[in-house]
Amino acid sequence: MMKDRYIFTSYRLGFRQWRTDDLREFAKLNADEAVMEHLPSTLE
Repeated sequence: MMKDRYIFTSYRLGFRQWRTDDLREFAKLNADEAVMEHLPSTLE
């Protein structure tokens, strides 16, 4: 696997462009009511 190129990093996190293989985890986060508490609705 190619090393990720981070846009920027913090002490604990690295921020990079989305990849196709991120889609499953993205969908799980957006379907979680606790995660989406302050947003209009969850994605289905």
